[in-house]
Amino acid sequence: MAKSSSKSNGGGGKLLMVKELNLGDDNIDLSESPLTYGQPDAALTGKARQVIEEFENKRYNMKTEYSTFIDADGNVIENNHGGKKSVGASLKARMTADAMSHNHPREAGVLSGPLSAGDVSNFVRFHQKTYRATGKEGTYSMSKGKDFKGKELTEAYKKQSDASYAKGDAKAKALASDYRSGKLTRSEYLSKLAKANNEMLVSDHNWLLANQKTYGYSYTLERRTR
Repeated sequence: MAKSSSKSNGGGGKLLMVKELNLGDDNIDLSESPLTYGQPDAALTGKARQVIEEFENKRYNMKTEYSTFIDADGNVIENNHGGKKSVGASLKARMTADAMSHNHPREAGVLSGPLSAGDVSNFVRFHQKTYRATGKEGTYSMSKGKDFKGKELTEAYKKQSDASYAKGDAKAKALASDYRSGKLTRSEYLSKLAKANNEMLVSDHNWLLANQKTYGYSYTLERRTR
């Protein structure tokens, strides 16, 4: 990682704002939409964290989605394998597991991204106290608090996600038009398209960071350590 700055989150933890990511085989320019990292999710500890992190370290860079569901003691209830954009799970796993994690596949120049509106909806509807999405930039983790307002969160985050998607989609269409007309080279088009996609993903991430107290949850982006 490079070009970063840090600040306090007001709760004793440090936040790290990153304007550029070096992911080994890919550099991501986040100068127009810095990505904020926080502390590890305090709700996930002991054997449960160990098992979840072993799964994430194995699956974070996969091209298709995988998920794992575990109980509070770190025992695996279910593992699943899906496609490029989704992964299923049994009702038993959703109704009994205390924590789950899954990977978000990414494209070149683009973040894996935070929990989607669908992820948050499942987090609210089912038993999981902690819900995670892992990718090459790190792991996004959300945990329920004692004053969790699930229904309100689902509605508000869907509205946010729809708005950021609409904005990103409009930019993508404008860029495609400029490329077809010859105003942009292929390289310029792909670079600007990646930035537009990252702006959309960071917008959703920032919203989840900003609304923790409003809806009674904790949320963070954990840095990858290996």
